[in-house]
Amino acid sequence: MVHIPNIHDSKWIFIAGSETRFVFDVVNAANIVQQKQGNCVNNIYFFTDCSNAAAILSANDLPCGQLFGLDALTRQIELFDDVSSIYCAVSSHGDIDGIENKIKPNELIHKIENIKGLTDGFVLFGQCYSGIFNLTDQSKLCVLGASNFYPSISSSEASGGKWVANVFFYFFFEWFKNPVDVDGDKQHTIADAYKWASYKTNNLLIELKIRDSKTFNEWCIQEQKNIELLKKNPIPANIMDCQVREAALNNRLNIYHNQQEAWISNCDAALRLIVKV
Repeated sequence: MVHIPNIHDSKWIFIAGSETRFVFDVVNAANIVQQKQGNCVNNIYFFTDCSNAAAILSANDLPCGQLFGLDALTRQIELFDDVSSIYCAVSSHGDIDGIENKIKPNELIHKIENIKGLTDGFVLFGQCYSGIFNLTDQSKLCVLGASNFYPSISSSEASGGKWVANVFFYFFFEWFKNPVDVDGDKQHTIADAYKWASYKTNNLLIELKIRDSKTFNEWCIQEQKNIELLKKNPIPANIMDCQVREAALNNRLNIYHNQQEAWISNCDAALRLIVKV
């Protein structure tokens, strides 16, 4: 059994895409980990190309000294030595080419698995199409994905309007605040976190679909008309307004047509990773 937190020989790796919202995702998660570790932050590392990441970390009492660009990720992992457990979480864009900046499944997972001394850990992929990271031969790591080959839902509803959060990523770390024994085995494991976050994610997705379905068609048609009118007069203010409206429209369409289903590999590892209450 491996207990979390274990601040003496463990590392937390948070990877965020270049958009600010992804940094908010990992900062929220890191703050939860920080509290769980008795305010220890020495074993927490951040990797992102977001230009204002340092300011966001500083505002949340997190270490900018352990902030790196995405191009330093594999090099920094290679420097880890005598680390028994690794916990890695990703919130970013993703597609068939991998994580933002084209980080591939084997490149990341095998680098982590080759850390000297590693016995256990998990890697959480919050990005869209995370199923490409669903490798079947992990012996040490539990690998989890927010969505298989569908987009991963982001919504401000999960965070109570604070930011547009990756919903599965958000709920996964919310579970850490007050762990729930979902499967009834008298332990609070990463398997429980996966099940709880999956349940909460799909409940929210159903709620959003039900709410949208009542006015969805009328709103989409009217919003598309508004966008077309703005495009006919492409002054800077209209271009900006058009981009905002198109993003909101695409986000609602994405939610409405999505069938997000999380996944997990190596359930034995998930059951070994016990979170202290």
